[in-house]
Amino acid sequence: MRNTFYLKSCVIALCLLGIVGCTPLSEAEQEYYEQKEKEREDRDTFGERIETGIEEQEMIDEVQNFIPEDEGAQLQRNWVKDQMAKDKIAGSVIYESKAKWLAFKKPGDKYEVWFVYTVKKDDGTIQKKGFSWVKDNTVDKINGPRIMNEAELGVKGSLRQQNMQAKRRRSLAEETLE
Repeated sequence: MRNTFYLKSCVIALCLLGIVGCTPLSEAEQEYYEQKEKEREDRDTFGERIETGIEEQEMIDEVQNFIPEDEGAQLQRNWVKDQMAKDKIAGSVIYESKAKWLAFKKPGDKYEVWFVYTVKKDDGTIQKKGFSWVKDNTVDKINGPRIMNEAELGVKGSLRQQNMQAKRRRSLAEETLE
């Protein structure tokens, strides 16, 4: 919301400057401002953490209650518990109480839902382990689960880092589609 106001303010300011008689922007300047605007749009719309807890919880609930079409499939929340139990038998699950579900908004009315927990590897190092589902609201379909790689799970904390990682994943996905 705030960024739309900022964008409108910038457009109005540029129009006023043009009316007053400023020289037009050079090609390099025009390209610079277009690139900045594109970066701002990418940051604002793609890979953003869902702001409202209600929407986030709805997506998580849909994935948890999803049953894949595979034979012998079960509710995803039970499937996740089974996966954790396998790791627990091996003695590698730690911080079980900190396991969590997360939801992220994606382009095209899609949401990515993650389940992440912490394990201790055989060599003693601690790492995250997780699964990902993509919920496409346009066709009301859920794809997944897929095991997440270490690079995806290595990002902690800031929303900016998560957005940058989501942007990289999108560009890789687009490259593979071409």
